[in-house]
Amino acid sequence: MRRRRFLALVGIGGTAGCLRLAGEDTATRRTATRTTGASTTAPAATTTAAEETTTAPNAPLLADADALDRRWKGPEYASGMAVHDDDVFVAKEGVIALDRARGFERWQPHPDDHVRHFAVEGDALFVGTEDGQVVAIDLATRSERWRYAGTDLDSGVRTGSSSVVFGEERGDGGAVVCLDAADGTERWRVETENAVSELSPPGDDVVVFGTTGGPTVQCQDLQTGTRRWLSEESHPAMTPLVRNGTAYVPVYNRVLAFDVDTGTVEWESRPPDGADRFQGRSPGDRLVLRDDVLYVPTSMGGLVAVRAQTGDIAWVYDVPESANGLVAVDDDAVWFGTETAVHRVDATTGDGEMIGRFSAETNDLFGFEVAGGTLFVAPSPTAVRAFDAVA
Repeated sequence: MRRRRFLALVGIGGTAGCLRLAGEDTATRRTATRTTGASTTAPAATTTAAEETTTAPNAPLLADADALDRRWKGPEYASGMAVHDDDVFVAKEGVIALDRARGFERWQPHPDDHVRHFAVEGDALFVGTEDGQVVAIDLATRSERWRYAGTDLDSGVRTGSSSVVFGEERGDGGAVVCLDAADGTERWRVETENAVSELSPPGDDVVVFGTTGGPTVQCQDLQTGTRRWLSEESHPAMTPLVRNGTAYVPVYNRVLAFDVDTGTVEWESRPPDGADRFQGRSPGDRLVLRDDVLYVPTSMGGLVAVRAQTGDIAWVYDVPESANGLVAVDDDAVWFGTETAVHRVDATTGDGEMIGRFSAETNDLFGFEVAGGTLFVAPSPTAVRAFDAVA
């Protein structure tokens, strides 16, 4: 296995990350070293990456990073974010829509501040509330399209081109509910013996989800609600993803690729040494698939690129100061955000650098997207911001 050198920012005194390339063999892991010194003539001291577990204090704040130009600064205390067309939707005392180019508040699609989760699909915004409702807002007319009430929502709202799915809490068990995205009509519901953990967005005419208690991963037909298959695997650690006949499911210590028709495991990929499981910032975080590569965060602060066809690890980008993270991909780079800093990684080689750090009061990251060369971040409790990437 070949270890690649982290690309350090000029003037940064701490370790921002280290990288290794891997094939099928991930048994050997070497610790990167760096050299520091008080001046050009003083004797240098060698420090291992494993010894440094915090973001470099001399790294620039994100607002001062040379690789980013701040476009705008929005509201503080956001708890969710989604970029769609000319809007940036933010969960902040309900859901508000910010102007994508300038950051000012354009309108408020959903004024109720009891928002559990929201998603954007096509021409509609779908909001799951803490008091048990799913609401669809038409983005063209800025009016409510339909409202599904009386559910005990127990998951995020997942959307596809024609369907909305979510999990319900029902006593000691649960249920998965599928609605028609156009009018909110209930298509079907499936009772589960245990609570629903994570659901995939609808794809390839199926929805894949996990349950807790008695660990399972199962697949339901999107049109009829009938079960296609069930696997006795641990429940998902992140939101499953269905693409091109394959369901990609992270189950803590592995990523599994299931055939959506039969449930056959096509491959499994284990995390690299030093990371005991795959895991995003929270269980509801999503996998990112781009150009046949899956980008999966790990529990010990790193990003793994997994080849979607085979499960082989293409490369690992280590960020030893942080646990978990969020991923966004554009045409030129993979962006990796942790609760302390933002990193930019080459999608082909895995070479990367820490672009900048969040301020000390930041303790979480609720949104992280890149679109059209602009990076949108929603740290908490600090402000939502948009940055233009500088080549």
